[in-house]
Amino acid sequence: MFYDDMITPSTLKREQGRVASQLAEITERLDAFKAGCVDARVRVRAYLALAANCHKLYTTCDEPKKRQINQAFFTRFTRTEDHHIAAQYTSIYDTILDPTNRLHADYWQRTKQLHPAATS
Repeated sequence: MFYDDMITPSTLKREQGRVASQLAEITERLDAFKAGCVDARVRVRAYLALAANCHKLYTTCDEPKKRQINQAFFTRFTRTEDHHIAAQYTSIYDTILDPTNRLHADYWQRTKQLHPAATS
């Protein structure tokens, strides 16, 4: 449009500035998203490693560390009238240890497919 004299040089400069600004913002947001994904992977791997070795870790710790481990995994323990203990996981372990989520994760890993939410 500029070459055909349909817009003025000042309009062209203004639009170039606007587009450059939007592109810089998008690039910044994309970089932050990528960094967040890397951080999330590191955290999930750490959570899984802790869950995989929690018994060994728990048995080798002193009482204050055992308390921290319990707090990392659980938000509440409840004893019923018939003396059964029920545990409520923290949100991260509730998600990770949910049987349905585990089945889905196993399937996606075996088939090398992404979760449908990751493709949208």
